[in-house]
Amino acid sequence: MKDMFESTLYPDSEAAHVRSSKQVRDVRAAAPWLALAVALASLAAWLVFPAELVIDWTHEGSLIEDLTIALYLVAAVGILAVWRSLPKGVAAALALTMLAFAAREADWHIHFTGTSMLRVSYYLGPAPLTHKLLSFAAVGALLAGWLYLTIRAVRAWRSKRLHAGAVGANTLTFLGVLVFAKLLDRLLSVLAEDFGVATNDAMRALQVAIEEPLEMVLPVIVLATVWQYLAWQHAD
Repeated sequence: MKDMFESTLYPDSEAAHVRSSKQVRDVRAAAPWLALAVALASLAAWLVFPAELVIDWTHEGSLIEDLTIALYLVAAVGILAVWRSLPKGVAAALALTMLAFAAREADWHIHFTGTSMLRVSYYLGPAPLTHKLLSFAAVGALLAGWLYLTIRAVRAWRSKRLHAGAVGANTLTFLGVLVFAKLLDRLLSVLAEDFGVATNDAMRALQVAIEEPLEMVLPVIVLATVWQYLAWQHAD
């Protein structure tokens, strides 16, 4: 597994190679099945409990949101704690991403800017210059980290190793869950505003019952991937 992980992070390494196909299948199954299990459990909760109760469990400031923020912070701290055992650039980019996602989930960016750091109107508006510069630096650092991770992933994919190991499966699962959760977050608003579709508590409950737990599983996927790598590294 160590070699399989290193073949993704270090595609040019002479020691990188994929081990047995059974190991590959066993490792690749982890993240997708985890996300699927959470989605099914969330759907079951929506079917069993009243819509009002489900909404109460998952609204802004609820326990599940606090747990999601805590898990993002735990993931960031965990990555930094094993910094020396991970490729430095990957560790930095992942830790920064976890901290950014925690801030986003807690709406810290709104408390700081009053809007969103990603909106051009914020930088053209009356906000203090210092705030704009700090916001731009934070967004720039995050985008740079994502670009770095993307380049490493593309290099590994072109070497025909990424799709064969845990990193490929976990990365695709992470991105798939992230995109699906964000689309689901906007779904009811788009249906109501753009198509005039009336929504009700049951639809809202179904939306948040699936979206919020899936967002909570994102840092778990990152932690599981790092733990997997470290465990196989020490066992090698």
